[in-house]
Amino acid sequence: MLLGIGVLHSLLWDGDVLVVYAVAALFLIALRQLSARWLIAVGVFIFLLSVPAAFLTQYIANATGAPLYDIWESADGAMATPPGRARDIGYLLQGLTLAAYFVRGLGLILIGAGLYRLGFMQGSMLARTYRLVAGIGLGVGLPLAVAGVIVTALGDYAGTVAFVGQVPNTLGTIPAVLGYLSLIILWNQRGGNWLQRRLVAAGRMALTNYLSQTVLGILILAVLLDDVSVNRTGILVFCFAVWALQLWWSQAWLNRFRFGPAEWLWRVATYRRGQRLRRA
Repeated sequence: MLLGIGVLHSLLWDGDVLVVYAVAALFLIALRQLSARWLIAVGVFIFLLSVPAAFLTQYIANATGAPLYDIWESADGAMATPPGRARDIGYLLQGLTLAAYFVRGLGLILIGAGLYRLGFMQGSMLARTYRLVAGIGLGVGLPLAVAGVIVTALGDYAGTVAFVGQVPNTLGTIPAVLGYLSLIILWNQRGGNWLQRRLVAAGRMALTNYLSQTVLGILILAVLLDDVSVNRTGILVFCFAVWALQLWWSQAWLNRFRFGPAEWLWRVATYRRGQRLRRA
């Protein structure tokens, strides 16, 4: 079911992640007998495969001597008559990029499953454990992310560093995520407040909110503002506006209904019978 939703969503936006989740679930099912620590170890190993993939992709791209944009566009069919070799290299680069994208997603899912089995994600460990993980994780992850930005900026955002410039950020992803997760758990343990309640509601409507972000992006950025040049700052403002809107409507919707619209359709398709939507 998730794979079908992801395939349909990818027709609107090629950055869909639901297909990755659906395919990764097959690997998770196959490895479900592993212990929590083995799930984490295998997940880290698979995640780190994206690092040599990045170096290989960058080497191939630089060896062509052609601008990365031209190679990429030749594979996408944007060039009217792309040279055969450029098109083949473009396909290869896109394939390696998708493979790296998938192993990162799969690795994080396996790590998450292992942490859940350990009780880490449920907040069942001591507060000082989460404070320690937050300090170490952010202390390692954030500098690596900054290093990636510096490498890319010093390379003038050129195609010659497009892939290797992401390596520091990739290496910092796991510790940074653990750090942020620890801070969220510590915050959650302090008791509920209005923001926590709204975030919980948004999480309960995660699929609806994810799909609606694409719809809003297409309607506003690609249709209404099609002739307007929107810079990175404008995109950032748009993202914050969408998040604020979703924090508002998620709580408002769930005050009246039991599930989000997409979640309700998913349950109907899963159980193959109608599901009561409106609250009593």
